[in-house]
Amino acid sequence: MMRTSHVVAVLAVAAVLVMAQDPSWDHQTKTYTAVNTPVSVTGNLNITAYFSPDHSVDSQVAAIDGARVSIDIGEPGFDSWIGCTDGTTCIGCNITGQRNLETFPLWGALLNAAHRGVTVRILTNNYGTPDCQGMISGLPFFQLNGIDVRYYATTTYIHAKYMMIDGKIIMVGSVNWSHASYMGNREASAWIQGAAAGPMIDFCNTVFNYDWSVAIPLVVAQTYSAADMAIITDTSEIPVTIPPIPTIHDGRFVTPAPYGVEGSYYSQIYTSPDDADATLLADINSAQSNLTIHMYQVTSPDVCNAIQSLYQAGQVQINLMIAARIYDAGDCAAAKVCYAQLGNAGMSFMKTPWYYTYSHQKYWIVDGARVAWATGNWSPTDLPTGSSNVYPPYGTNGWRNSNRDFTVVSENPALIEQFQNVYNGDVADGDSWSPQYDIKCGY
Repeated sequence: MMRTSHVVAVLAVAAVLVMAQDPSWDHQTKTYTAVNTPVSVTGNLNITAYFSPDHSVDSQVAAIDGARVSIDIGEPGFDSWIGCTDGTTCIGCNITGQRNLETFPLWGALLNAAHRGVTVRILTNNYGTPDCQGMISGLPFFQLNGIDVRYYATTTYIHAKYMMIDGKIIMVGSVNWSHASYMGNREASAWIQGAAAGPMIDFCNTVFNYDWSVAIPLVVAQTYSAADMAIITDTSEIPVTIPPIPTIHDGRFVTPAPYGVEGSYYSQIYTSPDDADATLLADINSAQSNLTIHMYQVTSPDVCNAIQSLYQAGQVQINLMIAARIYDAGDCAAAKVCYAQLGNAGMSFMKTPWYYTYSHQKYWIVDGARVAWATGNWSPTDLPTGSSNVYPPYGTNGWRNSNRDFTVVSENPALIEQFQNVYNGDVADGDSWSPQYDIKCGY
């Protein structure tokens, strides 16, 4: 059996090795100094939680359809549901196909919003894959329709999944713009609005506008014929079809239609990389009796050690359920090290149901008194460590591979119950983790 101290050392070394390389999507050129401290409110909020694969599509389309002034979006990437973003050297579909055949519901909803006069801004990552000659993919298509698209450059990567509607409603969650994320994964997100939401909305708006100010505008590299441009810029309404809730397993727990829970309770929002590691650790270390975790992956040595310490202290019941599969090979290897560490410490925990493509949700419940959900994983890139709030670009002393993410905390009992019910429903179909039945890398 591997000793715990050795496991911790291996995990730390693995994290350093991963962070030592500059990812291809890193376009940061200026030092970022983190200044965004967590914002807390106590007052009336209306929060509507929703979960994939049941209600992410209809919830987000309804919000976009209701927009009248503006939509701001932060997303890691845009994946076509009909293959227009597939490819390694170049991507795209023919012009007619991209406009009329794309089945991703947010595609049509966002174009329709822009065509009715809503200002739409999309902040995403640049993966360096151009459109094939004579073809077009989603983001350039958006740009040519007046939707402003920019590439993130504040830190290494934007991992946030965020939306603001009319400056009045914010969405924070785990849903990526991919078919699997909406229709095959377990995901957790929520809309936030209400009389007391102003400081939280202002916080998100401040972070987004700063990132927007240093982002790199998308430049459409190709020229298109007048006939092609007529198709691209056609403002006639695009039909939007909401797919039915997928039947991925008979008898699985299907979340109810989203409904808002309103009340005057404490809530908080914070962002990565700005003090996120310390804020999260303070939250989970404050547990007195119970810590329930429904998490895609745990690869942060800080967090893994904190979970182990809480378990070994014997005062807090740890209910941990981790994803049965992890997409990225490096993340999967690091997660296996953490889970071996917890298993060697004597801790029992669960893997999520096998029938989800990935259990990509990130939420936790402390003492049954507050729930937190995040766009980021419990990983070194989402929770960069170190006492400095200065993030220089790659090649500069002190560089850290760091993501932009958001986390929301709420003490609303009705909201906590919704998240707890999802945990209970998934754990009922889950499997116990063991070294013999470890998580799977890839799919």
